[in-house]
Amino acid sequence: MSASDSNQGSRAVYDFWLGTISHLLGQIGGGLPAGATSSVPEGLPYPVDQVAKAAVMTQQLLQGMGQVLAPALQAGV
Repeated sequence: MSASDSNQGSRAVYDFWLGTISHLLGQIGGGLPAGATSSVPEGLPYPVDQVAKAAVMTQQLLQGMGQVLAPALQAGV
């Protein structure tokens, strides 16, 4: 197994994991806001690209959760 093969395998695992997290959080109401897109720059080397994807996804998920929770927080619940 070459280093390139190993990178492709771990890249697939990262992509699967990031997709799973997004899907699971979407199921409990903390999904990505409508129209959210990834703003990760193209051409980043692996694994920096995976960290950038995770950071963007985390920001979007937290914004979505904030939108869901904001009415309750404003109501003082």
